[in-house]
Amino acid sequence: MTDQQPQVADSAGIGRRLRELRIARGLLQQDLATAEISTSYVSLIEGGKRRPSPAVLAVLAERVGTSVEFLLTGRDENDLKISAWSWASPRWRCATGRPRSR
Repeated sequence: MTDQQPQVADSAGIGRRLRELRIARGLLQQDLATAEISTSYVSLIEGGKRRPSPAVLAVLAERVGTSVEFLLTGRDENDLKISAWSWASPRWRCATGRPRSR
């Protein structure tokens, strides 16, 4: 897999990223909970034992201040744009001496 391809979204990765962001922001699992999302469910997601639905993922992303894309892949939309630009960059082609292949 190249650096430019997003990682496959797996339950463990989603949970790990969610937990890291929650802790970095000084939040508790109960701070992420809503009427529809229990603290226990947040714990299961963080532990990689449950994969949240897109709707739950959107709520959790908002609560920790990130994008759904970041929770899924570890990269956000801006990272992907920068990565695509650098891959297509003439500087990259000059530095490697070979054109970008498709």
